[in-house]
Amino acid sequence: MNNVLFHQALEWAQHDPDPKDQKELLALIDRARQGSATALEDLTQCMKPGLTFGTAGLRATMQPGPYGMNTAVVIRATWALSRVLARGVEHGDWAPNNVDNLPGSTIDSNTSPRHNQASYRVIIAYDARHRSRDFAHTAAGVITASGGTALLFDKPCPTPVAAFALRHMKADAAIVITASHNPANDNGYKVYFGSWCRGGSGRQIIPPWDSIIHQQMENAGHADRIAVAPSGWHCIDDSVVASYQQRIVDVLSTPSLSYADIATALENLHKDASTRDAATFPQSLTHTTHCVAAPCEGTRAKLRIVYTPLHGVGADTALEVLDRCGFHDIHCVDSQREPDPDFPTVNFPNPEEQGALDLAFNLADRVNADIVIANDPDADRCCVGARGHGGVMRQLSGDQCGAILGFYAITRWLCSSRQRMTPHHLGNASQEDNPTVVRSFVSSSFIDEIARRSGLRSAVTLTGFKWISRVTAMIYGYEEALGYCCDPYAVADKDGMSAAAMIADVACLLKGEGKTLWDLLDELAIHCGVYESQPLTLRFSQTSHIDALMAKLRDANGISYLGDHAITHRIDYRDGYGDFPPSNAIEMHTSVGDRIIIRPSGTEPKLKCYLHTVRHVDTTPVTCLRQEAIAHLTRLANTLEDSLESILASL
Repeated sequence: MNNVLFHQALEWAQHDPDPKDQKELLALIDRARQGSATALEDLTQCMKPGLTFGTAGLRATMQPGPYGMNTAVVIRATWALSRVLARGVEHGDWAPNNVDNLPGSTIDSNTSPRHNQASYRVIIAYDARHRSRDFAHTAAGVITASGGTALLFDKPCPTPVAAFALRHMKADAAIVITASHNPANDNGYKVYFGSWCRGGSGRQIIPPWDSIIHQQMENAGHADRIAVAPSGWHCIDDSVVASYQQRIVDVLSTPSLSYADIATALENLHKDASTRDAATFPQSLTHTTHCVAAPCEGTRAKLRIVYTPLHGVGADTALEVLDRCGFHDIHCVDSQREPDPDFPTVNFPNPEEQGALDLAFNLADRVNADIVIANDPDADRCCVGARGHGGVMRQLSGDQCGAILGFYAITRWLCSSRQRMTPHHLGNASQEDNPTVVRSFVSSSFIDEIARRSGLRSAVTLTGFKWISRVTAMIYGYEEALGYCCDPYAVADKDGMSAAAMIADVACLLKGEGKTLWDLLDELAIHCGVYESQPLTLRFSQTSHIDALMAKLRDANGISYLGDHAITHRIDYRDGYGDFPPSNAIEMHTSVGDRIIIRPSGTEPKLKCYLHTVRHVDTTPVTCLRQEAIAHLTRLANTLEDSLESILASL
């Protein structure tokens, strides 16, 4: 068995075009042959079957071999993508059930591009992680050598800007080299399709395209036999970034909201618009006179913000956006401002992780900031802190921030409907459509109730914005992992920088009335109920343990009780459910109405659990109900963790 492994590893190393990767793999083979158990385990990991497209594309540790992010894998993936694009752009919207039906499938990796093929244009962007720039230039070289036109950002770029550029420049696809918020040793490869593909139009790829590209990678042959041009691509300058920034400025001013709009929208939640004629509902905002007023520069300038990009690429773009929107009192965490691929001040560069925002919160206390805003390293996520009761800075969860931004989007829509704004300013929805807010199935249903009471539709999808962004007439979408799509017309993906500007706008409107984001959450809860969520994450060194645990959970005897509460309903998404395509997830409901979803992470070796509970508001104060719900979820999470560890120990 080891001889087969050594043979496969030697063959890969002999054809690895990157001398450093080749040297590392050969050294690993040598140590494994000499009897090092650690080296053999590492070699086995490197030589596992090739990477597949997960929730956010290819993502893995930077290491040699088919199971790592490295030059050879980037070459093979880009050659496969080029092959699919050449046929897709030439033949229009085409997605065969079997890759063997791919037109021109007999062409091999050494064949020069046919000059009669339609030219395809590919945006290529990259973050500031180790090797990201090299991977991006390699991808540009493969696109160029394959007959396409590569449009490469000339410096590290936030992922939302790349998604914006794909639509803005009317390109056919985009490649983004990023591992987002993963640990420093990881990197990744995301793919978006343009409008040539039905449902593409600036969105991340979904099945069957991910499988088609993967199968082409398997057929690519050795990486050193694939042509990589040393030059010939085109560079994208700062004008695209400037257009992206101006788009956010325009969105915040069309319409520009006042607190009166917020108050009226809250009042309509109490009236429950779902019981009235939805066609006449927007007219209930006609007494509001501020919907198209110019932004209040002076008011926004009074909001004090602490910002951190967590050593990522968001600072220059996000700070400029906030400043141009009128938020001038911004204090950046200096030690985290510049890109640093080692992320030296945090254990994990993920704003969800405990301790990641400690420096930002410390600075907020020193300067008496109103809110804290953090982007993850590629700036597609946004984390927010705000002062709560007693003036203490507290971090909002993704579900809490998602509900606030959803309410903000709904309020904007209702004002815009009265003014008959054009879809250019409003997202995917037109006036004739039923505007929809969207969440992932692991996120809180709080936004569903807000939408229902506002007279709008809500929808639920699988995890990932490749699914969320595809819902017809979407005006806003989010998932609990700090991802928010606030301007789907321009960026059909999560965007941490537009979310930052919009949450700052909400905080500004509230500050003028002596209120905070936490006060708004309480007001929403009074009308809609107290919705609380709590995550539970288990990290694993081996993904096989995750697979075994999921298999056991699918067993009828897996978990039948959580504490004193029976599991009364179970949904297995493995083979699909309703309109959902298959997904490796299990949903459980308890006898007291709790909802628990368990799934492996699509980007890291983690098992993620999402716990939700609801408390309906009666005469009990909202703060008391919230405290009771949080305590209940904490007990539930502890019980679930004990159950999972018990199952794991029995495997």
